[in-house]
Amino acid sequence: TYWTKEKTKEAIKTLVFIENTLKNKYSLAEAYFIHGRIEEERQNFKETITWYQKALSENIQDPALKESILWLHAWNLRKTSQFEACAKNLEELIQLTQSQNKTNSQYKYWLAKTKVNLGLKTESAEIFKSLMKDDPLGYYGLLSARELSENLIHIVLGLADRTLAQEPVTNFKINHKYIQWLLAVEENDIAGKYLTHIALELRNEGSTNVNSWVGLFNYYLKSHQFIPMMADL
Repeated sequence: TYWTKEKTKEAIKTLVFIENTLKNKYSLAEAYFIHGRIEEERQNFKETITWYQKALSENIQDPALKESILWLHAWNLRKTSQFEACAKNLEELIQLTQSQNKTNSQYKYWLAKTKVNLGLKTESAEIFKSLMKDDPLGYYGLLSARELSENLIHIVLGLADRTLAQEPVTNFKINHKYIQWLLAVEENDIAGKYLTHIALELRNEGSTNVNSWVGLFNYYLKSHQFIPMMADL
């Protein structure tokens, strides 16, 4: 309560009292975890990692608490470029969530990114491919495709003819010169708003013309407007 009310000194005093009183009697994982969160908020990452390590050394009965500690521990290890230790935490996280049949795409994605940092490109590519296969239209599936430099238009429009997606598409509703100019000057947000307007016109007309939608999504991808694109699918 002290911490959430921005009374950090009082919070730390309370935590120290709890830790000294309950040590060797009860699990202090949650107290150590909160201590780590306070240090993380202060951006004292070395101390943060130490507290999370102490938390993980305790007997943790609550899987959700253990998942939270493992994730934040891994994230802080990554922020401090301790990639090998980060990868071990992420692998443990993946095993933990798999045993509970929980979604773990986030952890797999960051494990793949960490393996890239470790120079393990083949292993990372396999994880990215797995994410693309398991959730091709999901957030981490699309990010994985981008990491592998895959053409996202083939993923988003998997039912469309592959050759159609590779060829220039005519969409008479789109002002191609205007959208290409926006892309050239990197006004991606404005491009996204313009494309959303075009998508609204197509929906209002009940358009089922594949060429029109392929052209629209192609520009969404070029402008990196993934969230609006997913909303229009």
